[in-house]
Amino acid sequence: MSDLLSITAKEDFEIIKAEELLEACTKNEELKFTLLHYSESLNAEVRHFIFENLWHFSGKDVRIAALKHLQDSDTIVQIDCIEILNNYDDIEVIEALKCKLADRDELVRCFAAESLADKKSSKTLAFLFEKVKTEKSELVLTGLYYAIYTQGEMQVLEKLLHQLESYNHRVIIRALLVLEAISDKKNYPIILEAIQNLASKPDLPISVFEKANSIMDNLTNSFN
Repeated sequence: MSDLLSITAKEDFEIIKAEELLEACTKNEELKFTLLHYSESLNAEVRHFIFENLWHFSGKDVRIAALKHLQDSDTIVQIDCIEILNNYDDIEVIEALKCKLADRDELVRCFAAESLADKKSSKTLAFLFEKVKTEKSELVLTGLYYAIYTQGEMQVLEKLLHQLESYNHRVIIRALLVLEAISDKKNYPIILEAIQNLASKPDLPISVFEKANSIMDNLTNSFN
């Protein structure tokens, strides 16, 4: 613990060393307190390390820190905090996540949209449908469709499948990930077929090809 404290406090933060030390620690209240203590570090890399690992903890103090750093100057830290807040479903958290759908960064908006998938209510669903009407980013629309589908609106599966036809490889990879997440015994044949069609396209970026094949293997193993 003392070694972790020392390296986290250094200006030249070594994330690999910090991760090694963290693995050696028991995830207890003392460790949570230590992580929270350094959540205000001026070093964005340290803050990312802190909030990425605070995901393993719960409690009011973690929730408060994550809500505060939704406004962090670093995009990755904001996304870390969105992922932490996935574990909470009170009104304050839901409203804060909704507000992030107005963020300037499309990746933040995408993660915020996905975070609302499990916050099931008629008000949240109506909010998501309204956002679809005005959102221009394909990446964010992928997150919105995922959240809407997860809220029970199965008809948007077609829109998620359509995202595989994007010219933006980041959009395609995000669509692949959410399609894998929503796959079940009923819908997996159509999802698998769409991914097979994608993987057969010539000149597909290697990152997309590898992700598509990995997910096809996962779906085949899970549902056959």
